[in-house]
Amino acid sequence: MIWVAGPGAVVGLLVIASGWATLRTGWLPPLARRHAGRPQLHAAGALVAGASVTGQALFGLGVLPGLPWQERFLGGNAVLLAGLALIVLGQMLPPRRDRVAVL
Repeated sequence: MIWVAGPGAVVGLLVIASGWATLRTGWLPPLARRHAGRPQLHAAGALVAGASVTGQALFGLGVLPGLPWQERFLGGNAVLLAGLALIVLGQMLPPRRDRVAVL
């Protein structure tokens, strides 16, 4: 199962790195630049979603021991949905008037 967990963990870490870069520098991935009105929300969503994908890759597939699989599956998906909701909010909400949008 490591051949499934490895790429999942790598993708999760890349999403975490993207969220961290957005928080630190304001840089957004090219596909999100035009749509993100609030980069901080987008970055927080990327961090949460990346942590969920990495956690599901390591804990959900049984690479590391933990809770029963049902709890890992449902918990990981709930965290992933929360991260995606933050990303959607970051794209749908208009930019704040007191700050200049970083493009």
